[in-house]
Amino acid sequence: MKCIRFLLVVAVAAMMAACSGYDAKKCDELAEKVANNEKLTQSDYAAMIEQLEAMDEEYNKIEKSVGDDAGEQAKLLSDKKFSDMLAHTMVFSYVLSFSDDLDASNAEAWDKLQRKFEARDN
Repeated sequence: MKCIRFLLVVAVAAMMAACSGYDAKKCDELAEKVANNEKLTQSDYAAMIEQLEAMDEEYNKIEKSVGDDAGEQAKLLSDKKFSDMLAHTMVFSYVLSFSDDLDASNAEAWDKLQRKFEARDN
């Protein structure tokens, strides 16, 4: 019984690790749904929140590596991955901010993420 429980814990941890991190393809798919005015599911909203968190981590890494170097900052503006991340960030933030059908779990996760962003800005 302990062996089965251990295997379940390992499987869940592996799935969570696989689901985390910035996924440009997933972001493109979500952005396309928004652009096509498709009905978004609670899973879509949850994925947007997850990806916003992952993109925030990416931005923090970029900020640390680029710092105040104006040349490196200028290069970022022409970098497709970076500009796509910015676009996804704006679209997902807008959609989540103005959505009136987030379930309780997604609404709580979105509020928590916004508080995190606001605390860092202050």
